[in-house]
Amino acid sequence: MSLDYPERPDPDASPAEFWRAFIRDYYTDAVSSMQLAPGEYPLIEISWDHLAAYYPAIELEEVDIDEVLSHLRRAVLDLDTRGAAYAPEDVSISLVDLPEERVHDIGRYPRDAAGSYLAINGQVSHIDRIKDKITLAVFECLRCGTTQEIPQHGDDELGEPHECAGCERQGPFKLDKEACEVTQRRLVRLSPPPEISTSGAGHIDIELEDALTHLVHPGERVRVFGRLEANPESEGSRILEYSQRANSVAHLNAQIDALDIEEHREAIEAIAELDDPIEALKDSFAPHLHRDETLDAAIEGIVLQLFGATRAPRWRSDIHVLLLGDPSTAKSELLEFAESVHPRAKFKSGRSVSGTGLTAATVKDEFGSEAWSVKAGLLVLANEGLAILDEIDKVPDTALQAAHSALENQRVSHIKAGIEAEMPARTSLLAAGNPKHGRFDIYEPINEQIDFDASLTSRFDLIFMLQDLPDSDRDGAVVRQITRSIYDTTAHARGEDMIDRYAPEFEQELIAAYVAHARDTVHPQPADESVLDPIEAYYSEVRDQYEHAGAIPLTARYAEAMLRLAYASARARMSEVVEPEDVDRAIKLVESSLYQSGVIDEKGEFDADIIETGISKPQRDRIKLLRDLIDMHDKSEEGAPVELVIEEATSERLDEQKARDTLAEMLSKGEAYHPSTSGEEFVRLT
Repeated sequence: MSLDYPERPDPDASPAEFWRAFIRDYYTDAVSSMQLAPGEYPLIEISWDHLAAYYPAIELEEVDIDEVLSHLRRAVLDLDTRGAAYAPEDVSISLVDLPEERVHDIGRYPRDAAGSYLAINGQVSHIDRIKDKITLAVFECLRCGTTQEIPQHGDDELGEPHECAGCERQGPFKLDKEACEVTQRRLVRLSPPPEISTSGAGHIDIELEDALTHLVHPGERVRVFGRLEANPESEGSRILEYSQRANSVAHLNAQIDALDIEEHREAIEAIAELDDPIEALKDSFAPHLHRDETLDAAIEGIVLQLFGATRAPRWRSDIHVLLLGDPSTAKSELLEFAESVHPRAKFKSGRSVSGTGLTAATVKDEFGSEAWSVKAGLLVLANEGLAILDEIDKVPDTALQAAHSALENQRVSHIKAGIEAEMPARTSLLAAGNPKHGRFDIYEPINEQIDFDASLTSRFDLIFMLQDLPDSDRDGAVVRQITRSIYDTTAHARGEDMIDRYAPEFEQELIAAYVAHARDTVHPQPADESVLDPIEAYYSEVRDQYEHAGAIPLTARYAEAMLRLAYASARARMSEVVEPEDVDRAIKLVESSLYQSGVIDEKGEFDADIIETGISKPQRDRIKLLRDLIDMHDKSEEGAPVELVIEEATSERLDEQKARDTLAEMLSKGEAYHPSTSGEEFVRLT
């Protein structure tokens, strides 16, 4: 349909004048303060409501919206008084305030949607590299030298002239590449975000051109507007596959969720008005579990993790929690419940972490061309949400190493196969796994049973060790709660009405709505700096006690963890003010984690190096003693006799087995070696 412009003050206004008037009427200020999109392209948001009021025909299906947007881009540049040398195709337009009937989730399009303009919500899971695409090809006839221009349409092979316009012969022709007009093109794949039901949804591939190619990155949630296209899945197939050619991209904010907050408004306010909303939320967090002191602290840590701290520049606001435990200590139940009540959670098992790992990977698959594309990993896909990783002990070491920086810096940089991607990873990580040998050994220090690199464990704000230790009172309470829960749920089989005595006070959907509302609207701050003084006092007091002990009791990471938890506590109470009670809760929670994670060493003393470096002060002392003994007795080509080193170590009151274990660890880490000529009877320092 050609554009039928409504009458304006100047009845002879051309399309260019019409749309310049529109931009001047509605967007003069926006143009003067126009943002620059990544790649230094102009970016402007235009309201659909403004368009429909100014040009009602925009609502009609027959209107070519590509033509409208083309006029708008030109109008924006005409009114940009800064004189920047941009072309119309350099201008990015994001359409906002789209009517609901034009906005769809992936796979949920109307039956007659093909060919119509609509918006699709999704999360970027793949990106192809940017390529040049010929839009106007210039050919030279090799017989007479005549050149002619051939517009190119679609994605098919390059279209050549049928015959020469000069000599009227059918070639041969040579493409003049330098004279061709090209546009930049990139394919991206949208997938449903974690919180949206993915049953049968699949994905959709989007074609971006020119300035739009620089607007999206893996893991981002976007609303893409453009013409929906349907093509046979394969040649001769009756099954259609949808794709979209985008002409507008808008980034979705952090709380575009499937939750209807208004539906739960009264209940949310009622929770916030309780004396202690956090305790109430904990009581509804997997209530069928018997909570001892350790499990209660772990649940409280996860509850605060759901809310996170107030965002600020150069400060990680997301809270990372690690659960390590014996089998049957409720780790999986806690993870599953956290997934069900967080508005944006992405769950993955460590056994399935391979190709993309936890960050991103360059993969070669069916997407895009035969070149490589970037596929987002767990931490990127869970951006602005909660990444849940079960069986972290099964994750390959290479994937864990790649996650170190992302957990702290909240970004993933990926450069490979000609594709460079900078991806956001503002993600909280809730991970669970087993100790090194599958079950904790009560006779060994806890820190020696953590089979992770210290640089990874130090990224966690809270670490909880869930041990299954025989205890007659606790064991009786656990079994009693299990039997009562099963008895309640089998009431129908006995012909009775079911009464679940462990039913949660708040349903999961309500908790999810409460969390979403708090994260979106509550941004607490202390009334003044003095509210945070107890954190400084606790940190300084512990470090002062060990000033001459040779161990580092606490590092600044723990002070930052306390701050994050204090802010999260206020947000969980739906309070804009961080109160002393929030600070006290944060200190107690971190202290509980320190005891459980082994920062309290073999002698009952604080030693943060257990987590920061993976080696406690007693371990460092053992290593130093063995290094001194090896160096002392390494007097021949063979090296130092192993048994002599062990014998003298035990004479220094070092347990023989610990001496042998420490030596084995030094050998495994390359700090010592067996000279090739001496077998394993001699040892030498590297």
